Amino acid sequence: ARAKLRSDSLLHNGPFPQSFRDMYLAAVPFSFHKTDRQGHPVLILRYGSIDLEAFRRLWAAGETLQKSSGLAINAAVLFHLRAMEYATKVVMAQESLRQGTVVDRILAIMDVGGLGMKHLNSPLKAFLGAVSKESTPLFPETLHATVMANAPWLVVKAAWPIAKTFLHPVTQDKFIMLSSAGELKAKLSEMMALEDIPPYFGGSCRCPECVGGKLRGGSLWAWEEEEGIFSLSGKRRTDPVKSEVPQDQDRHGAADGSAARRRDACIPCAKLLRWTGSAKEDDAEVTQALLQPGASEGVVEVAGDADRAIDDKPTQEIALGHSSIPWTWLAAASLVALVIGMFVRYASGRMAV
Repeated sequence: ARAKLRSDSLLHNGPFPQSFRDMYLAAVPFSFHKTDRQGHPVLILRYGSIDLEAFRRLWAAGETLQKSSGLAINAAVLFHLRAMEYATKVVMAQESLRQGTVVDRILAIMDVGGLGMKHLNSPLKAFLGAVSKESTPLFPETLHATVMANAPWLVVKAAWPIAKTFLHPVTQDKFIMLSSAGELKAKLSEMMALEDIPPYFGGSCRCPECVGGKLRGGSLWAWEEEEGIFSLSGKRRTDPVKSEVPQDQDRHGAADGSAARRRDACIPCAKLLRWTGSAKEDDAEVTQALLQPGASEGVVEVAGDADRAIDDKPTQEIALGHSSIPWTWLAAASLVALVIGMFVRYASGRMAV
């Protein structure tokens, strides 16, 4: 799947001109926005606020780019997958270094407020279906939890209680459905610092995106500008940008040029980690092992000395990508909210057209 989609070259050498990047950001409000209280990067997706006319233009442009560049899927879907490549190769690696522990999960907040019939009759349905299909094998279960914000009351109180009975209890706990602004603010306040929660979710964040009121990719935008992926002239750089950080120290103070390797690390692809105890040096050792070239191709084992295992510290085994909810639910739940939301509007005589 990765070879078919050219996943390994999407970040720096993808087929997207700057005009397409700008078109995507104008049509699809999303942002990699800080971290939660447990250190998980936060991804905000506001599908209910999508500009449908802009999205139709994006989808058409994606089809054109797909044909001209010989892509396997619509370029709009591929750009979403590129954003997830950024999350796994850059954000998780950076946070693992910064926090000194393994960061391999994302907290997703999906705002579905405003979805209606007009969305079902647009390319958004095909987009979400393709995102679900392609993301599942590429990014297996990299979600820590999903908060569905502003979901229709009927979804929260009727559809979800039935649907969740088919899921494992652990998975049920990782999927949070909220219909009111008060519930949303209260729940997010448990998960994030109030100053990190955007104002439209009841928080007090004052970052440029929150102040400006328009999502433009969050840290992805800043990283692209820093790396020079898209030049001011609108032409994409075709060579990976070398880090300007001294070779013996990256921007977080790590030695051995970890910053240069950071972009090639894909933490969720590591199948199994083993280490003893919970000492900080153990977490740091795991993190550095993950950032080694080729660490994502098999089993990463941090052995340690026998002496480190005799203090009644059980050996921990963490299977990355097998304990949280699948990406399929992220798109599927949006479609459920879409259909039920239309029913609610129809029943109340206020169906959107």
